Amino acid sequence: MQADRQVAHPHEPATALSGETESITMRRKSPLIARFDRMAPAMENLPDFYDWVVGVFSHYHLAKDASIADVGCGPGALLERLAGLGYGRLLGTDFSQASLKLAAPRAPGARLLLHDIEEAPLPETQDVVLMTTVMDFLASPHPALANVRATLRPGGLFFVTIRNLWAYFPWYHLRGLAGSLERLPRARHWLLQLTTPLALRRGDWPYEAMYTPRDARSMLAKAGFRIVGVHGAQVLPMLWVPGVPWMRALQRVLEGSMGLVAPPWLKYRLMFVCTAP
Repeated sequence: MQADRQVAHPHEPATALSGETESITMRRKSPLIARFDRMAPAMENLPDFYDWVVGVFSHYHLAKDASIADVGCGPGALLERLAGLGYGRLLGTDFSQASLKLAAPRAPGARLLLHDIEEAPLPETQDVVLMTTVMDFLASPHPALANVRATLRPGGLFFVTIRNLWAYFPWYHLRGLAGSLERLPRARHWLLQLTTPLALRRGDWPYEAMYTPRDARSMLAKAGFRIVGVHGAQVLPMLWVPGVPWMRALQRVLEGSMGLVAPPWLKYRLMFVCTAP
């Protein structure tokens, strides 16, 4: 029987994992958790990302009294938006205590739980589970998805995102040429910019990975989910350069034109909406 896990009242993030979850996590992941704690203020996507997530979420017309868990909630940006839409039964979970402390004032009505989804299901079943920008950083996605499946009530909805490697197809086949450009660092930089997602360039996160739609479908099916919707955002991601405002403006123009007709599998951000039969 699993040990109970601490669920915090609003404004009071849980201070420790408990039972078996604590021993496993602290032994294997304490350096990673410490890193997430240090970087907690930066563990947030651009507003455009959350606007897209909320837009997809709203498309499914979920009842305002639905119980909703944001797994890997970070500093609470998505919880804040869901609360603003009128959802009152919110639960945010993360294995970073520092992230939960930042989330508390942003979503004061939400409960917060220090929890590692790779180790165990949530202590309470949920009508809806969201897991955005989490799959890409998991040491082992398969047990995490199985634990979400165990958390979701029959007929509930699971919203999960990946960064889509196919959004760089066919250009990523050219990234091997970077090795021949060692003496031309600027040319090498731009070749990698155009052919290789940041996740495959930097290599500074221990478990960071990228998946194709086929990978995601296989993992979700193995965990017992049935996909009921696929949504995409950000066409031609290689044209977005961090810190260059006009490139963000270009991305918005592309989303409003090409993005309306491009199939999801060509877009960098993919969301799979699943049900638990």
